[in-house]
Amino acid sequence: MDLKDNQERSQRAAGLLLGLLDFKEIDLTDSNKSRWKTSEWWLEFLDNASKEYFTLPKTLQKLEPVKDWFSHCVASLAYVILIALHKDGENGYDWLMDAIQAGEERLKARHKKILAGGDG
Repeated sequence: MDLKDNQERSQRAAGLLLGLLDFKEIDLTDSNKSRWKTSEWWLEFLDNASKEYFTLPKTLQKLEPVKDWFSHCVASLAYVILIALHKDGENGYDWLMDAIQAGEERLKARHKKILAGGDG
């Protein structure tokens, strides 16, 4: 490992530290602390590193967890709609099917990925 590699690793570690812990100069004119300037002594200690963050790659959501979520969070509301509309003389099933079909227009890329690679 050469000196350049060590410097790059040190700079990255300092950036990650700054991303996790940022000492600020108090600015009583701004209530949003995220806009306060980082303390000069902290930047000097970190050798003027830029903030870096830990990130995880996004994973493809599968169909099974979506089905579980629907069963636990939405199914009871669908039941309420079916029964309430039936009591009012309407066809709750048709209403639900129309709402589901209208949902196709609001599909986002993540929904399309589930359809393309779902496990169901």
